[in-house]
Amino acid sequence: MTGVLGLMKGRQDAADKERDRLEGRRARRIETRHTAYTAFIAQSRSAALALSAATEVKVSAADETWNDAITEALNASEEMYHGYVELALAGPPPLAQEAELLWLRAIRAANQVETLWSRRDPTDQVATVASLLGDEDPDRMGDFIQQQKKLIELAREQLGGDVVDR
Repeated sequence: MTGVLGLMKGRQDAADKERDRLEGRRARRIETRHTAYTAFIAQSRSAALALSAATEVKVSAADETWNDAITEALNASEEMYHGYVELALAGPPPLAQEAELLWLRAIRAANQVETLWSRRDPTDQVATVASLLGDEDPDRMGDFIQQQKKLIELAREQLGGDVVDR
């Protein structure tokens, strides 16, 4: 009888260890994803703000002022790429695809703004790069914010934030 109880206790201990191991692995995966998701979302906001600042530069500004602004926007987009890679590695693929779309939007917008700067009339004392965009506003902040909200919702689902504990 003691042998049977010992065997049952050993099996129960092994099952408890396996459950603890799996729970630890799950917790590490959630923490890795949380870190990647929050970093990317913060990086995407930084890129949007840097791009927005670049569009507010007056076209008559010195090239140095412009270079600083567009360099900051391009650097922020590059950081966003690194965040995208981390997010893509953390997964899952649908969330990585949304992040990629957001990153590509930032890169396209920065390139478009840079092209507009090269075509500006530097004698115009009033215009900003944004005024040259007209209806072609590349970062379309409303669209960008909506896309970012979609990414946040997907991230919440992956992290279990959409589940209410009772």
